[in-house]
Amino acid sequence: MILDFQLQEHERFLNRFTELFQNVDSNQDGIISEPEFRVLMQHMNVLAHEEEIDYLLCEIDPYNNQKMTYSEVVHLLSSHMVPRDDEEPEKRIPLLEKFVN
Repeated sequence: MILDFQLQEHERFLNRFTELFQNVDSNQDGIISEPEFRVLMQHMNVLAHEEEIDYLLCEIDPYNNQKMTYSEVVHLLSSHMVPRDDEEPEKRIPLLEKFVN
């Protein structure tokens, strides 16, 4: 029962991101390429510089395989910390949380 509730809350938390990922994933196979990843990041609108996207790409696809799964992207964006806002840049939150909230 508790696990079901946690799973439902997790799905609800990811809902907005999941919809965006599916819109970017042109062939709907759950895997995106570098250009699709860049579009995803641009649509999320939480990174200020192209260099940040380049850094994330190096982290998630170091060998340039051009295949990033939904789960890999969620993990990356959940572990990459960014400033919560401009007023308190020292307070950092996961990039995915910044987008969702």
